[in-house]
Amino acid sequence: MKKQILSLFDYSGQWSKPYRDAGYEVCQIDLKLGDDIFEVMQHVMSDYADDPDISVYGILAAPPCTDFASSGARWFAEKQSQPAGYNNHKTCEFINTVEHSVFMVLATLEIIHMLKPTAFWALENPVGRIRSLVPEIGNPWYFQPSDFGDPYTKKTAIYGRFNIPPKTPVLPLFGSEMWAKYGGKSERTKAARSNTPAGFAKAFFMANQ
Repeated sequence: MKKQILSLFDYSGQWSKPYRDAGYEVCQIDLKLGDDIFEVMQHVMSDYADDPDISVYGILAAPPCTDFASSGARWFAEKQSQPAGYNNHKTCEFINTVEHSVFMVLATLEIIHMLKPTAFWALENPVGRIRSLVPEIGNPWYFQPSDFGDPYTKKTAIYGRFNIPPKTPVLPLFGSEMWAKYGGKSERTKAARSNTPAGFAKAFFMANQ
């Protein structure tokens, strides 16, 4: 039987790609692919009640960082009055965009709690306030893309239960390349900035296969 990987908030498939390439069964979940995290949580809870022996090898998660990342700190107060823009009112309703983001993380933690992955779980987010808003997430481990062969900087936190991959650093010759290339606010540029660095994805897989 193939090992199963659940990859949440994974539109690009970049983080889960090494698992897919190695023959793992990867379930890629993202709203842009038609999968609402709150509906997924309800299905997981329902399926677990029917079959408590469900076996998932690992869970990857990269929830949206817009309301958490320090790079957007100047808008934190403003976000408290912004409507969530979440349309699936059959599932949940939220006071504002921040509450929506927090509950996406909480839904992720509930899925992890229910499925109890046998090998690892890991949740990625940029440096920011996610831990202060969701203290249940625990303590982070940090890395830079240049720690794993991609010569640019974007300090990132990983929370969870996983083996830390050994670093193979290179000089960050391109500095904060993601902001230089993708400095706008469009969905396309946000998606480009959020893609998992290929070197890290491979190193994480090698340490957690």
